[in-house]
Amino acid sequence: MKILVIGSINQDLVIQMDRIPKPGETLFGHTLSYFPGGKGANQAIAAARLGGDVHFVGKVGNDAFGEQLKKYLAGLNLDLQVQTMEDTPTGTAIISVDAQGENAITVIPGANTRFDSTDLEVLTGFEKGDILLIQNEINLPVVYEAIGKAKERGMSVCYNPAPAFPIPAEVLAACDYLLVNEHELAICFKKSGLDFMNKKEIGRILLELSESTGSTLILTLGSKGCIAAHQGELHEVAGMQVQVVDTTGAGDCFCGAFVSRMSNGYPFSDSLQFANQAAAVSVTKLGASVSYPSLADLKVKTP
Repeated sequence: MKILVIGSINQDLVIQMDRIPKPGETLFGHTLSYFPGGKGANQAIAAARLGGDVHFVGKVGNDAFGEQLKKYLAGLNLDLQVQTMEDTPTGTAIISVDAQGENAITVIPGANTRFDSTDLEVLTGFEKGDILLIQNEINLPVVYEAIGKAKERGMSVCYNPAPAFPIPAEVLAACDYLLVNEHELAICFKKSGLDFMNKKEIGRILLELSESTGSTLILTLGSKGCIAAHQGELHEVAGMQVQVVDTTGAGDCFCGAFVSRMSNGYPFSDSLQFANQAAAVSVTKLGASVSYPSLADLKVKTP
């Protein structure tokens, strides 16, 4: 199966500091680093590094960041369709990382807002059984249109609705897999006041949502692993004990790893374990996609 990722490309500016400032507070940082990022690019890179046959569609601005990011992506195992847009900057993310590896992120979308329906002509190169992986860092109308058109072609649709917004019912109906974290689950499905320490209650909610939407629901829980409702059954994967350096992009690594494993014919439960392991390894290094493991790093079976 082939994987199509349509999504954002950002230049990440990562600031390491003891703690993240409160509103109105000024603190000194320790280091400033520049890394490639963007949820779309991150997920495409993770999927490709872990054995997926990936085609990635993205946009950058006509600036130094855009030129550097195109060169970086061209050096990876990706089939690329990256367009340079005039009169708009490359997407940029300012990421503060504290001593525990937690982060706060501000994104300036730039060229990522310049997608339109013509970009979806790429779907004609894909067929039944192929996978669309998409997120919310590009124009939402294009996201929803891509999901609908992919479903019409018989593709498997994997949707990571981040940043989070309530999801229209017709979009939910076209999704095969919904991958969310705690924050995204609460916003996308209007589920406030959830107790994520109560695994029994969370499992019940996931099963209800999976039944009502017809989609598999995968909830990532950071260091606590993940829970999924799939075909009427709950699947739980425990978190892994690792030395956390930077959690930026861990969710994207999970998404890319999951679709990569599924695209190579592995069962759902195996793909979930695989994605959890890849995401855990990714937080042991600074940066997003530059921290993502390869198959050799995970010491698992190759496709």
